This record gives sequence, structure tokens and C-alpha cells, in this order.
Amino acid sequence: MQDLLLKSIEDIYDCITDDDYDHDRAIATLSIATDSTGFVLSKFWPLLGGKPPIAYHNLPDDTIRALAKYDDTDEVNEHAMFKNIIMLPERMPMLRRAFLSDEEHYRTLLYETAAKPWGIHSEGVVILNKDERSNLACWFARMGGQSEVDSELLTRISFLNNHLARSMKLQNKISVLNKAVIRSNSALDLVDFGLLLFQHSDSPVFINKPAQDMCSYKDGLDLNKGGLVVQNNCADHQYNQLIARMGDTNIPLSERSGGLVRAPRPSGKTPYNVMAIPLSNSTSGLFPNVNIAVLIFDPELKKTNATEFYMKTFNLTQAEAMFAAELAQGMSVSEYVEKKGIKISTARTQLKSIFAKTETSRQAVLISLLLRSIAGVNLG
Repeated sequence: MQDLLLKSIEDIYDCITDDDYDHDRAIATLSIATDSTGFVLSKFWPLLGGKPPIAYHNLPDDTIRALAKYDDTDEVNEHAMFKNIIMLPERMPMLRRAFLSDEEHYRTLLYETAAKPWGIHSEGVVILNKDERSNLACWFARMGGQSEVDSELLTRISFLNNHLARSMKLQNKISVLNKAVIRSNSALDLVDFGLLLFQHSDSPVFINKPAQDMCSYKDGLDLNKGGLVVQNNCADHQYNQLIARMGDTNIPLSERSGGLVRAPRPSGKTPYNVMAIPLSNSTSGLFPNVNIAVLIFDPELKKTNATEFYMKTFNLTQAEAMFAAELAQGMSVSEYVEKKGIKISTARTQLKSIFAKTETSRQAVLISLLLRSIAGVNLG
């Protein structure tokens, strides 16, 4: 049994992914480790909110459909278990019969429609989490022909549900971090220079879009599995020596301070300036342990304009972004209406949408936000 529980814990944490939590696999794992107990993972009040559960295992589909319909009825509101469920402590399994006797339960519509046809018994619930954002419960029941839930089985249910709750919270933290990385990457994609980040001299852990674009032209620079390649042999040798010195702790610090390499371009355009700089080993956050940054400057790179910036940053439409750019330059709404030849109602609708997307409500605050957001970006 101990080996089964340890394997089940491992499987539960394996349900954490880069994208989303594998709820179906987690609930199936719980069932297998608790002698095929049936489980339903759902928002706990109302029971399923008239919607399908997040996941379930080893319970009939008809039972789940019956539970989904069993919502906002007088019986739900008066059911002793549902009336008291908000008071239950988290992570503690609670049997239905602690609130409602078998005789009372047998007279309910819930029993008639969701339990009786399949001999379902020993119903209970574990509250995984109670807060304003994610109220979750893991309901459990035994099928006809299965033994009653005993103390040993309740202990297993409690133990594994505790790990289920922890793993789901960990998934939430990972998802938040992934969103932060995406937002950070988006910001780094808006700067007008290429950026590559390295852990020592290994392959880059991050390459922003301008760097990818510069290398895609094959005009003096390229990318491979090892990172940046300067197509001019002499300049590439200088670049690789520069990177190697920065990662060599056996040489004096003064020789590991970075430097600049000019990368000639076969097209005859002005060479790229490739600058490598060391970063502190304490650098952490979204890119932990990064200690080398390579910046690529293209003297002929077309600057990012304010309209494009506002579209990318605040998810504005092109028309909204153009309006925002004019407001940031000091134009009034009436002046914009006259310039564009549009109705004042159209401009007000656009402004309302801009307020919503930028999470502002006053024009002065909006303009301040627009100006501050482009302060660190070189705009054309």
C-alpha cells in the first residue's frame, strides 16, 4: 500500500504541465489509489453550478448529468449537507451521513436521480480550497457492490487530496509565472535592439524577436543551436573569443568585462554592432542564473512607432492606437474628430474602449499612462 501511495503522489505531481493541470489524470489516480472510489472535482457551491464538473472518474455519466441538473432547487437550498458545506474545514473528508441520515437521504430527489439507480453510497466531500477565486471540492462515493468507506480509506482520501490541492496550487503559480514570462518577453520584443541571454557560454536561454528577425535576413548574422553566428569568419572568431573569456573564471576580471564586435553585412549596409556584457550572478527573476547578455544594434533598423507600440502593449485596434497616439501628443477629442472627419459618437466609443483596455477612466490619467509607457522605448 505504501508503494501505491508513493506512486500515486508522484503521478499527481506529474499532472502539472507547462500549459494546464491534467485534472482527469489526477482524479483517476485518486480513484485507483482508493480502491476504485468514485470522485468528482467541481466548484463546490452550488454542487456543479449547472455545468459539467472539472473532472470525474469511476462514476456513471448519468449520475454526473443528474448532479448537474440538481441546482438552484428548494431541495438543494434545504439539503443539510449543502447548507453546512461552507463551514467545513479544508482538506478534511466529511461523509454525508454526518449531516443527513440515510433515511432522510433516501427521501431526497438527489438520491432518487443520482445515487439509487446505481447503488451509490458512502457519499462525502473534501473541500480543497475556499476563497473568492477558486472554491473547489472533491466529492467521493462508492458504487454498489463496493464496501463502505472506513477510517483507513478516509485516511487515504485525505492524504491524496492534500497532495491534489498542493499540486493544483503549484500549477497556478507556474501558470502565473508563465504569464509573467510572456509579458516580459513581449516587452523585450518591443525594444529596437536584439537581445540574447546566456547561462555561461551555453546555448541562449532567451532570444527576443528583433534578434530573431535580424538573423533571419542572413545578412551578416545567423542562429544555430549554439546561439549567435557572425557570418564573417574574422568577426565570428572575435565574438566567440569574447564569449569564451566572459565565461572563464580562471582569467582576470578585467579580461571578462565584455566588449564590442562589428559584424560586416554582405548587402553592404552598415555593419551590426554586437555587444557582449557580463551580468551579475545574482541576477534572478524570470531568467535565473543568466550571466551574459548579447545586444545587437542595427544602425539602419526602422524604429518602433507609437501606434504599433500601443497596439501591442494595450491590445488596441489600429484606429484606437492612432487615436491614443494623437491624444498623447496633446490633441483634443474635438480636434481629432475634425481631423479624421468622424462623428463625435464614434470618437467617444473609441475612447471608452481605450479606457477599458488601459484600465483607466479619465483622459488625464490615460495620457499620463501613454507617455510613461513609451518613455523607455525608442519611437519613430
